[in-house]
Amino acid sequence: MGVLLDELAKAKGDNITVVFDCCHSGSLTRDAKRANLVRGVKQEIVVPSDLDKDILGSTKDIASGSSGTRSTTFDSKFLKAGLNSHVLLAACGSQETAKEDSAGTRGIFTKALLDVLVTVGAEKLTYADLIERLPSLHEQNPQCEGHNRTRILFDSKAPSRRRPLYAVREKDGKYILEAGAAHGITKGATFDVYKNRDCIESDAPLATLTASEPPNPFSTVLSDPSGKRFNFGEQAVALQTGAGTEEDLLIHVAMDPTLENVFRAVAEEIKGSNSGQQQIKLVDADQIGTAHLDIGIENKKVVFNILNPLVTVYGLRRIPFQIDPNIGDIRRVLRAAGHFHWHLHRTGKSNILQNKVKIKLMKLKENEGNDDDDDDEDSARTPVDGENLIQEGVVDVIADVNTMYGIEITNTWDTKLYASVFYFDNSNLSIHPYCLLSSSSGTVDSNLRPGQSLTIGYGPEGGDAFRYSLPVGRDIDVGFIKFFISTEPVDLAVIPQPSPFKQEGRESVTVPPKPRKLWNTALITVVQRRKAS
Repeated sequence: MGVLLDELAKAKGDNITVVFDCCHSGSLTRDAKRANLVRGVKQEIVVPSDLDKDILGSTKDIASGSSGTRSTTFDSKFLKAGLNSHVLLAACGSQETAKEDSAGTRGIFTKALLDVLVTVGAEKLTYADLIERLPSLHEQNPQCEGHNRTRILFDSKAPSRRRPLYAVREKDGKYILEAGAAHGITKGATFDVYKNRDCIESDAPLATLTASEPPNPFSTVLSDPSGKRFNFGEQAVALQTGAGTEEDLLIHVAMDPTLENVFRAVAEEIKGSNSGQQQIKLVDADQIGTAHLDIGIENKKVVFNILNPLVTVYGLRRIPFQIDPNIGDIRRVLRAAGHFHWHLHRTGKSNILQNKVKIKLMKLKENEGNDDDDDDEDSARTPVDGENLIQEGVVDVIADVNTMYGIEITNTWDTKLYASVFYFDNSNLSIHPYCLLSSSSGTVDSNLRPGQSLTIGYGPEGGDAFRYSLPVGRDIDVGFIKFFISTEPVDLAVIPQPSPFKQEGRESVTVPPKPRKLWNTALITVVQRRKAS
C-alpha cells in the first residue's frame, strides 16, 4: 500500500486522502459492553509473505504505464510517522479495534465522519478539524496522520496560518485552558472565548481572557482583568488573539533614511497584530546582542543579518535572500521570523526528559533486494554502521544529495512519551516537519513507548530519509533539528511554515503514582560543508 501511494503521489501530487475504518482483529465478535461488532474477517487461509513481491520489486509508473525497478522499497506499516504523500483518517488507534453498529451494516467511525461532513461541509474543514469534531466513540479513538493534515479537505490548498482552538473548562472557580507551555502559551497571552467552534465565524466572542500567571506544561489559568464571571458551557473553545511578551521578536534596524519602509512595516505589523502572532520590538544598537535579527539595506535591497551565535560561529551571518523595500514583503518576512525564532528558542524548564531520551543521527544505506528475506519488512534502509554523528549537540556533514540520514529516538523511561521533530532552516526561515503526532478526537497514540525507539527515515516508522545539499555559490549552511518531547500529546501542527522569500533555498529533504507532567526540547545543530575540491 505504501509503495502504491508513493507512486500515485509522484504521478498526481500529494493531495491524497486515505480512509480506513478497520482494525487488525482476527474474527468478527460481539462487544461485551455494547452491541457493536468488531470489524474484521475470519482468516481461513495463510497469506503468503511474498504476496506483494511484484509490487515491491517492480512498480509500474502510474502516470505513464511504463515499468521500472524501484531503488527503495517501502515499509508496509505506512500508517506511522512521515506521511508526506497522503493524509490518513483512521478509525482507531494502533492498539484498538474499529466497531460496527449493532446491525453490522456500517462502521460507527464512517457514520460519525459522514455526519460531520454533512453538517459542516467539506469546504470549511481541514483534516485535523474533521477528526477533532467527531463525537466520542466507544473504546476507539480516531486518528488523523500526515504532514498535510492542516489542508482543507480534498484540496491541496491550506488555510493562511492555522490558528489552533483550545478547549476551555471551568474547574474550582477557575477557567482552565487545555493548553500550556508545551504548546507555546506564555504569560500575558490573550484569548477570545466562544460557545463552541461553530460560533467563531458568525458570533462575537463571549469574553476575552488573559493568561495572568505562568502556564503549567499542559494547561493555563485564564482570567478576566475586571474579575467578571462567565458561564461558557461544556463546549467552549478559545482562539489566541495576542502573544505574551516572552514571545516578542527583537530586531535591530539600522538608522538609515532609505529604510523608512522597514519602520513603517514594523509599525503596521504591531498595529495589525491581532491573530495571536508574535509581537515585534525594536532594540537600539547598544542592545543588538539581545536581538534575533538585524535589518539593513544594500544596493537598494533589504538584507537580513543573522545574530544567533549558534549560527554565526560557523561564519554564516546573513540570510542569502534580499527583498525590495516593499511594506507587504517586509511584513511577511517579519511574521515568519517571529514564528521561527519563538519556536526555535522556547524550551521546557525540567531536565528530567533529557536524561530519559537518547537521540542518534546516522548515515543510512539502501539494502539490496533479497528474495530470501521477503519477510523482513524493515530492510529497505538501515544505518551504515550505527555511528552516532551527533557530537556535543552538533552534526557536521559534507553536503551530498546522495547521502541519506536517519534518526533514532529511544525512550529509556518507564513512561510513554510523545515526540515531534522539526528542521529549522536559517537560510530561508522555513520549518519542515520530520515527525508529527497524529490528531485525534480522543486519545492520541504514543509514538515513543517505554523502552522502545522511534526511527525516522528508516525502520518500521518509515518516512523520508534526510538528504542535505548546498546551492551553487555557497560553501556552508547551518540549520537546526529540534525535538519536542512530552509526557502528554501536544499538537504542534502549527509550527511548520514555508519560506517567506519568493525564491526557495536548500531544504533538508497499588494505586499508581500520579504521572508527572513534563515537556522539554532538544536541539541539534546541523552544519553542512562543501567537499574540498
